[in-house]
Amino acid sequence: MKISFDTIMALAALLLPLVDAQAADPPGHRNVSHTFAVGDRYHLEGLSQNTKRRHVSADGDNQPDLNLITTITFGYDVEILAVTDGRPTRQRCRMTKLMVDNGTERHSLLEGTPTILVSLHDNGFTKITTEHGTISEQTMSGLYHLIHLEKRRVYPEMLVASSAPRPPGEEWAIAKPLAIDYLSERELDVAPASVSASARFVGSADVEGTPCE
Repeated sequence: MKISFDTIMALAALLLPLVDAQAADPPGHRNVSHTFAVGDRYHLEGLSQNTKRRHVSADGDNQPDLNLITTITFGYDVEILAVTDGRPTRQRCRMTKLMVDNGTERHSLLEGTPTILVSLHDNGFTKITTEHGTISEQTMSGLYHLIHLEKRRVYPEMLVASSAPRPPGEEWAIAKPLAIDYLSERELDVAPASVSASARFVGSADVEGTPCE
């Protein structure tokens, strides 16, 4: 099985600081790094989808299963406040989007653009508190499923890290042991012999007016 990390590459690129592109890089090239520093800023967008299947049976009459799909789209601006070994341990997040779509209606869970503080405790758990604005208890509880800091051996951006500037479209190999560790740490049981991995710098994109690489 060949595992493509194109999607991870696109996500990891959004995780990289947008404010300090290296001046030494050739135009259009990007030196992909997996370390963070205090003061780094970036914008992140994503979605989470939950599917529930409802089965109804009455008097022996089975009705067709009904799939209930709820989609949450979110976006936030991040400022790194503290790091340990190049990994964020405390960050400020300004929420710009938190929309819920259940298939019949779509609405925002935010009042304005609140700011939250996300901290990683020594026990490995994430703590989220409100710094500015208003967030309901239910919404705050949901944020824990979307925003969290982790203690792991291998992170997505580590997979695609590159010591040399890469032009858009260029592909390079990911160290096989690193890919295997990434998968096993996420409880994905894949035979080592069947793993081959590569990363590709897709290019730049404009996300709601924010240039991302």
